[in-house]
Amino acid sequence: PQGQDLTARVYDPQQHTWSDDIPVTADGEAEHQPQAVWDSTGNLTVLYKKAPVTLVTRTVTLPEGGTLQVENVPELGATRLMVSKVPLATDLSLSALTARALSNNWLPGTPVELSVTLENCGHLAVQDVVIGFYDGDPAAGGVKIGEDIIAGLFAGKAKAAPGFSWVMPALAAAHTVFARMDGFTPAAGGVAVERSDANAANNTASTLIGGVDYRVRVLDYSLSESAAVRAVVEVTNAGPSLVQPGTLELRSLSQPLASVPVPVLAAGEVAEVIIESPAGTQPEGERTYEVCAESGDAALDITPEDNRAAFTAKLWLDADEDGLPDGWEAQYGLSPTGNDAALDTDGDGANNLLEYALGTSPVDALSLPEKGFDVTMSADGAGFVFTYHRRSTSPYPATVETSPDLSRWGAGVHEDELLSTNGDVETRRVTISVGTDLKQFFRLRVSAD
Repeated sequence: PQGQDLTARVYDPQQHTWSDDIPVTADGEAEHQPQAVWDSTGNLTVLYKKAPVTLVTRTVTLPEGGTLQVENVPELGATRLMVSKVPLATDLSLSALTARALSNNWLPGTPVELSVTLENCGHLAVQDVVIGFYDGDPAAGGVKIGEDIIAGLFAGKAKAAPGFSWVMPALAAAHTVFARMDGFTPAAGGVAVERSDANAANNTASTLIGGVDYRVRVLDYSLSESAAVRAVVEVTNAGPSLVQPGTLELRSLSQPLASVPVPVLAAGEVAEVIIESPAGTQPEGERTYEVCAESGDAALDITPEDNRAAFTAKLWLDADEDGLPDGWEAQYGLSPTGNDAALDTDGDGANNLLEYALGTSPVDALSLPEKGFDVTMSADGAGFVFTYHRRSTSPYPATVETSPDLSRWGAGVHEDELLSTNGDVETRRVTISVGTDLKQFFRLRVSAD
């Protein structure tokens, strides 16, 4: 069972502020009747009584007769006299130093914003906290490049984000920028303290500046007759220093397919790299690929998230040139060597080309394209919402058209929204505003031109 714990708060008469709650005890026993004093070294000294707590079942006699069993009644054990000392320390912590370039590269002369998280992990308030920013480790001769002061009172458990604006110098190699807590003034007054609190280990934070910064962009891609994938990739050194030879890799489904070297790149230099997969890589239909560039020392890359880029290739095989892909025809037992696009194999009123375009089966009469249609009134009552299915890999555009009288048809201007996907079949929604004429007919036109 959980007992009653003691917490304390300290009042600062000069700043007229209270500290946050300071835990004195945290256990399952009950503490009560505390008396607090300061000892000669500044510790909060608390004298109190302490007793274990057990939960028991009691029998209560009711006034009208009979008894009642009451469970989990707390009962105190033997009381002891206890003394606890709570050191009231200052503990300022720095973490998560970040650097953000104010342009799209890290070249010399680029403005950079440095920012760090400062937290008062102690219970006592301080004031005028000085955060210094250093080019290199200040403990090993790093040069101070600026500072930020959190002026005024900085309460216990408070957080702040001091920062400094810097301009990238001409750097020869990757190095590290540091933030350090350089000093503060006790909230109770007195002389400023230089880098002195309870835990000096958390008084610094650092981040890498001037490292490798590959950036990748796919310029073009194509498929060969042998189903190999060929990509033309732009690799940029957006960092401030020269990058030694690296590697560009082509992947799909998390598996490497090919790799080629990336040449030495000076700061700001761009290279066009061609990479090609083995024959037979691309199956019929769609597949997504990723190209990824890595330098000789990938651990120093400033922004590794932009080292990669993706693209999707689609292979269309149609031996009889009837507009239906061979793989789909083989799946449903149609002829890949004879033109059967206009045939209605299952007799449901939709020819095979329409069944392919709208994601239905050409051999199941119950799999009708119109079964995926739905028309409802729009939320604002000023139009209709038309829902339909289409095959995402189909090259044939599907257009929703409306008519007030079945003779005048038009597509109008509306937004076609993707709702969900099931394999390669999409569910899409079109909202159509019709003004005051609320009698409308809908049709879905599939164009094979």
